[in-house]
Amino acid sequence: MKIILASDSPRRKDILRSSGIKFTATSHAFDESDILFSDPEKFVKECAFKKAISVIDKFREDLIIGCDTIVYCDNRIIGKPTNYDDAYSIIKTLSGKTHFVYSGISMLYNGISHVESVKTSVEFYKLEHEEIKIYLEKASYLDKAGAYAIQEQASMFIKSIEGDYFNIVGFPLTRFRDMFYNVTKRKYYEFICREN
Repeated sequence: MKIILASDSPRRKDILRSSGIKFTATSHAFDESDILFSDPEKFVKECAFKKAISVIDKFREDLIIGCDTIVYCDNRIIGKPTNYDDAYSIIKTLSGKTHFVYSGISMLYNGISHVESVKTSVEFYKLEHEEIKIYLEKASYLDKAGAYAIQEQASMFIKSIEGDYFNIVGFPLTRFRDMFYNVTKRKYYEFICREN
């Protein structure tokens, strides 16, 4: 059994690589603009499943992982910004508030489909206009849900978090470990020892 990560996200690759598991990353063939759910949990679970299932024809014998992460604030789903103005508007919306980061994670293996979601709350400090402007001038934000990465410059925006830190980065590692056993019936550490 090989592990296939249906994602181009460098954050997901870094997190999974740091966990000690050997995997192959591949691009998924799914357009999340087709998902009409307004409920954040349903949205990320559906996206994660569709990403995984989009590559199944190439990897039928393997464990396929799909993942999707969004930010939820003021009763709306916030994905990646489209441009500078959109990013500014997103950060301004998050300023001084608690928002939620949702990730859906899907595993397909041996005819089994298993999908779960993880929710983490994040509180931002109240941010001034100049602070947001300087951040956007220096940071890479276009490929990040909510226009920020907690592990980069935006770490200074964070007042508190409650829940899984890795979920905010983009891959809920704790939930992945539990799901790995439930789907494969193999313990995470045993797989590392035998396969790596």
